[in-house]
Amino acid sequence: MRLGEESPWVFGPGTGGSLWRTTGDISDSWSSMTSLLDQQAGLELFSHPDAWNDPDMLEVGNGGMTDTEYRAHFSLWALLNAPLILGNDLRSMSAATKAIITNPDVVAVDQDWGGSQGRRMRDLGGGLQVWAKPMSDGSVTAVLLNRSGSAATITTSAAELGLGGSSSYGLKDLWSGTTSTTSGTISSSVPSHGVVMYRVTRSGTLAAPRAAGTYQVSDLTWLADSNGWGPVERDRSNGEQAAGDGHTLTIGTTTYAKGVGAHADSAVHVWLGGTCSRFTADVGIDSEVGSGHGSVRFAVYGDGRLITYTDVKSYGAATNLVAPVGGARTLELRVTDARDGIDYDHADWGNASITC
Repeated sequence: MRLGEESPWVFGPGTGGSLWRTTGDISDSWSSMTSLLDQQAGLELFSHPDAWNDPDMLEVGNGGMTDTEYRAHFSLWALLNAPLILGNDLRSMSAATKAIITNPDVVAVDQDWGGSQGRRMRDLGGGLQVWAKPMSDGSVTAVLLNRSGSAATITTSAAELGLGGSSSYGLKDLWSGTTSTTSGTISSSVPSHGVVMYRVTRSGTLAAPRAAGTYQVSDLTWLADSNGWGPVERDRSNGEQAAGDGHTLTIGTTTYAKGVGAHADSAVHVWLGGTCSRFTADVGIDSEVGSGHGSVRFAVYGDGRLITYTDVKSYGAATNLVAPVGGARTLELRVTDARDGIDYDHADWGNASITC
């Protein structure tokens, strides 16, 4: 068996393993590093204490990439909770290399266990991406990644990172050390093949708790949402790229008047306010794609921490998903692909509701 094949993240824990390679070998190039990074999307569901995904060792300082690229490499491996195994010759490394691998703020991100491995929050197209990891103190570390050939502005929000509901937020740039505040927008010019890495913390007044009752998610105002194809739809299937072009939500032969129609990779963020107890939905591939199409995983996060997830769901009957969300301020409903591409990954959250 080759390294990273046969899904060791699935069978590894049952054999007593606590660390497994998720990829083939890395080489000292930007294309190799980003290729291995792409293979980590969706694997955050399988990472937890004593069970670690390893996208292979670090190439920082070996000469095949620029210092800007090496900072991106180190930042992303830290965000992934990867073992920071140095692959360079420590006897002859430059001052720039030493500064990268000994950055205490970035190393602290790797060593902190906040509930889930860092994950790709959104692909903005054109090589621009947002990655994030929840931290144990309630903050979130965000990496704005520019894979394009020129500098670009990348923008996200505290809500998209799972920190919605506050009036202000503190930002610390983990590479420059500078601090600032924002009302929610997080934006920066990012160099080509580089990153900007922020630690984001709530610092303002939180929104009011949600009143007692049962709410359909599709009836609520969302903090943020993103979708792999077209918009996330309310009470309709994903359809195609135009808003409102979906159909009645249908999983197998069961139809749903209420719910959320999405497409991998997607996320819907909802304010709970710490007063809700349960989320429930019937989940599955929408029948509009036809038999033999689509394969996804559904995951539920509270305050950025993984609560529950499904096995790979393909075309067929719905699965009832129940998640205890007691104490969580924010809810994130996420659909990831099953590492086979996102074609036809039309995913439904039928009758998605929260009880408060």
